[in-house]
Amino acid sequence: MRTQTICILGGYGDVGLRVARLLHSRSDVRILLAGRDGAEAQRAASSVGARCEGLTLDVRSSNAAAQLRGVSVCISLTEAVPPALAAALVASGTAFIDSSASPDYVNALRSAIEAVEAPRACAVLEAGLAPGLTNLMAAALCRDHPRDRHRRQLIVRIHAFHCQ
Repeated sequence: MRTQTICILGGYGDVGLRVARLLHSRSDVRILLAGRDGAEAQRAASSVGARCEGLTLDVRSSNAAAQLRGVSVCISLTEAVPPALAAALVASGTAFIDSSASPDYVNALRSAIEAVEAPRACAVLEAGLAPGLTNLMAAALCRDHPRDRHRRQLIVRIHAFHCQ
């Protein structure tokens, strides 16, 4: 059985590094942190662990799909992935997860992916910028202020507002 590879677009930002560290600690997958700044991607990857690598990737380049060939799952934490690239990934067998909450961008992704005649993988859209960010805030608040009930209630209310 081949090792699964997960690529995180925007992977050297705060959320991307958290996802990478979680994957590294709880699985044996190969992790790629991708972005236009290859040196930054490599520096971030070296902070995660041995199975994590940096990848210089401009998602708008004509060879982006070829660079992602063989990736099992592509997680996008940016709003930079062209809808045609997301569709090409799903068509070629790479699952695509996108965290965007911008309606126009999400609709463009959805339209492109739904136009794929014989998808070989699935796509998960709107995977949670607002809920994801508030969950990170709530986790940090509980960690840093375990006895402060009022602060935790505020975060729960913010989370509920964003999720309506």
